[in-house]
Amino acid sequence: MISLEKAKALKEAGLLWEPCFGEWVHVDGENKMIVHVCEGEFGDYKDIRYLSPFTGIAKGLRGLECVWLPSLSQLLAEIKKQGKTVKRLWQIIHQEPWYINLWSMDRGFNGDTPEDAAAAALLWLLGQEQKEFPEREQK
Repeated sequence: MISLEKAKALKEAGLLWEPCFGEWVHVDGENKMIVHVCEGEFGDYKDIRYLSPFTGIAKGLRGLECVWLPSLSQLLAEIKKQGKTVKRLWQIIHQEPWYINLWSMDRGFNGDTPEDAAAAALLWLLGQEQKEFPEREQK
C-alpha cells in the first residue's frame, strides 16, 4: 500500500480523487485510522461513507479531512493519463527498494513499495506538467 506521506504529497500536487466503492482513505480523526469507502444512494444524494475496521460502523466523510490512498493500478492509470507508460517496475532483492522506469525517459524512481515508486514517478510528472504549462498553476 502507498505510504501516507506519498499520498499526502500527491494530494498537495493536485491529484484529484473521484471516490469509488472499495477504495482506501486515511481519515484524520482521533485515531487516524485507515478506512474503507462505501457508497450509499439516498434519493438524488450520493453519500460517500467510510466503514471503520474497528467498529464496523459506517460514517459520512463529509466535512472530514481525507487522504486518498490510491492502489498501484490507479497510480499506473494516472501515469498513463500524463502521457507516459511504465517500461519496468522491479525490485532487485527483497530488502531493496522498488524501482520504476517510464518509457522515453532517462529517469528512474524508487520507493519502499511498488505504490511508492509509482507515486514518486507521478509526483515528478505532475511537477513537470506545472513547469510546461504554467497557466495551470493558478487554478
